[in-house]
Amino acid sequence: MDQATTVSRLLTLLGCLESKCKMDSVIELFPDMTWSDVVLAIDELSRSGDLILTRDEKREYWVQPAHVPAQAQPCEDVQLIADVLAP
Repeated sequence: MDQATTVSRLLTLLGCLESKCKMDSVIELFPDMTWSDVVLAIDELSRSGDLILTRDEKREYWVQPAHVPAQAQPCEDVQLIADVLAP
């Protein structure tokens, strides 16, 4: 799968998010892609300003769409979003 497709799929997911989510949870939503492909897409979207990537005190990374307020509660179950996006 090419990088543009990976970024496009990640953008679709981010459009559905209303809060921040652990990066590991987001990566798990794309079992057909390698870990490095998803991380590369997250990096690209972070640099372009489409998402915000943060690290907490436990050294866990969080992904948050740029349109979501920083004080939004973390999502509890990203899999619900994946079920909605499934073909």
